[in-house]
Amino acid sequence: MFTHAKQQPFVSISESQREPRLGLNCVATVYNGIDTDSYNFYPQPSDPPYLLFLGRLSPEKGTHLAIEIAQRTGWHLKLAGKIDPVDVEYYETVLKPHIDGKQIEYLGEANHQQKNVLLGNAFATLFPITWREPFGLVMVESMASGTPVIAMNLGSAAELIVHGKTGFLCHSIDECVSALDQVPTIDRRVCREHVVSHFSVKRMVDGYEAVYQQLANERFAQNGQSRSPVTAVNKRS
Repeated sequence: MFTHAKQQPFVSISESQREPRLGLNCVATVYNGIDTDSYNFYPQPSDPPYLLFLGRLSPEKGTHLAIEIAQRTGWHLKLAGKIDPVDVEYYETVLKPHIDGKQIEYLGEANHQQKNVLLGNAFATLFPITWREPFGLVMVESMASGTPVIAMNLGSAAELIVHGKTGFLCHSIDECVSALDQVPTIDRRVCREHVVSHFSVKRMVDGYEAVYQQLANERFAQNGQSRSPVTAVNKRS
């Protein structure tokens, strides 16, 4: 599969996804986008405040680390997300013993509306991943709702979060714990504006259109033609 793929143009969803050892023909990076209008902005967290972990309950997502952060700081933590069959044992043996329904609360899966409410009302969203995730959509969804993100600095995290402005990039659980004290310095409006400016659906679509235009122009140039159909279509009124 990869032998064939190496010959094809590949668009990465983050710079961190450009894994050199795969030998893919990466021609551009286009970040995923979200419909920002479908995420209400929350200017302040709920009272009493809580921390949120949103996503699959799995080792690579670092759910156990989110629990550790909450337990070390005394924060109320809400967990929301699905449990895949492969992660049932992890949930039963590693997570469930700590879920008391009070400080550590598991809410199950959340639909879009529920996600927005949970994200917007949170003091901060925890994203303590243990793998190089190519694009953590939850981080963008959280910031769109106005809530800063405390994330492990792995994968695309540094491309999505502006450290000290829309969240904090950490290298250890100790740093995550310390970052909680700095969350009040974050302007939640800046979190929202960052996503609107960089991770909207329009920005994503424009990015892919630009890539297709470039590839079409190159193909037509190779065939000795000076004008591509894509250019012609784009010029129509």
